[in-house]
Formats: sequence, structure tokens, C-alpha cells
Amino acid sequence: MTMPIDKVKVYKTLLTSWYFTLFTFLVMGVCVSILGFLLSRALGPVALLTIGRGLVLMGIFTFVLSPVIIGFLTRLKTIDRDEFPEIYQAMEEIYEGKWVLLKPRLYFADLSSPNAFAFGWGFFRGIAITRSLVKLLDYDELKSVLGHEYAHLRCRDVALMSTLSIIVGGANEASKLLLRKAGAGATLVSWPLVMLAFLCRFFSKVIAPIGLAALSQEREYSADALSALYTGVVNPLISALEKISGSISSSELPSRESIMSDLTISHPKMGNRTTALLALLKSN
Repeated sequence: MTMPIDKVKVYKTLLTSWYFTLFTFLVMGVCVSILGFLLSRALGPVALLTIGRGLVLMGIFTFVLSPVIIGFLTRLKTIDRDEFPEIYQAMEEIYEGKWVLLKPRLYFADLSSPNAFAFGWGFFRGIAITRSLVKLLDYDELKSVLGHEYAHLRCRDVALMSTLSIIVGGANEASKLLLRKAGAGATLVSWPLVMLAFLCRFFSKVIAPIGLAALSQEREYSADALSALYTGVVNPLISALEKISGSISSSELPSRESIMSDLTISHPKMGNRTTALLALLKSN
């Protein structure tokens, strides 16, 4: 039996998600500001400017070339509207009542397992699905999955996670630069530089991955809630998630052999997502 969602609960979920996003940005910003100040004292403004230029170049590479690389690696092909009109019809139903300046392009990804993902930004953004996903899901389930991916694009989740990843990469490169300078042309190692390098490495390898994984999971819950808001129901998305999860072999599932791997998983567990979606239903 399909039950309607409670829009108030959906908006509360979205608000909570954005509070968490802002909190994560605040924590990351404080950490980066402290590291930036220490780096400017240790390396000087010229070296810090060099790191900044590197981050800018990395950002240009990520936002401009990453869609091209993704398209090449997954062999994206534009979905033929005449051959698959139901996919475009589902997207039009999702767009209904919304102001959409740039509609994302729809692609088939040449991957064996049923999957869907959003990528790019602005004019270069798109949603990719696999043919096996289309065969696996019915119309309502496919629509809910497309709504989930469109929610990622509408909330700028791809750009958000890419930007934070670039900053984390900059901290990792800074630690390497510090270690090189600590032992360059000296008989004794500069331990203050080594300690600062350790802080940069600890931030990029421990603190940031945990924070990014937690934020990614929160954005998944937000995309689920928005998909439910677009379609008006949660059952098709729950059913789609169960089918996708059941079709993936155990060898394709991420390994969870340590506490650290559990803390750095980008997607919530299936049970948690189902519980969060059911919590959006109207109370009797």
C-alpha cells in the first residue's frame, strides 16, 4: 500500500541536512584556516601562494575536465528519446512545477551492474544510468532513482564534494612540501616542520575523510528526501534500493574490515536509508 509523505517532515529533514552541511563546512574551514596560518609562518607567503595556485589549477581540472574523463571511462552515450521515451517522461514529471534553467543531459553508462550517478556542473552536468538498471526497475522505481540523482545536481552536491576534496588534496600536498623542506640542506631535521607536516597529513588522511564521508551520507539522505518530495511517495525508492542492493554481488560491495573503513563509507547502509524514508510518511 502506497502512503503519502508528510511534506513538513521532508522539509525538516532537508533543513537538518543543511545544518549539518554548514557545520561540516565550519569545522573544515577552521581546520584549514589554522593550517593555512601555520603554513604561512613556516613556509612564507610565496610558498603558500604556490600551493594556492596549485589548488586553483586542480579546481579547474576537476570542474572542467572531470565530466570528460567520466564520460571516457564509463563510455557515456546519450539516451535516445525515441527509443526510451519513458525515461524522458519520468524526468519531465520530476521537473513539473519547478524552475529549471538547465536540464541535465541523460546518458547510458557502459557498466555491468545496475547503477545511476550524477556528475558535472552547470552546462556540463548530467545523469547517467545503466541499461541493466532500466531492465531491473519499473517506471515508478526508475523515476524515484532519477529524482534522487537530480536532487544531487539541484543541491550542488557534486560541486560541494569536489570542492572539499580539492582542499583536502591541498593539505596532503602541503605535508609533502613540509617534509621535503624539513630535511633539505640540513644536518638536523627541523622537527617543527615535521610536526606541522604530521598535522596536515592527519587532517587529510583521518579528519577530512571521516568528515567527507559523514557529509556524503547526509547528502544521500537529503537526496532521498527530495526524491520523495518530487514523486510524492517513498515506496518506489525503497523498492528500487532493495533491488539494486540485491543485484550487486558480495565481491562488488565495499570491504568493512576495520573501524576506519566503516567511518569512511560514502553511502548510508540500506536499512538506515529505508528507516529514514519511512519516517517521512504521514502519521495515522
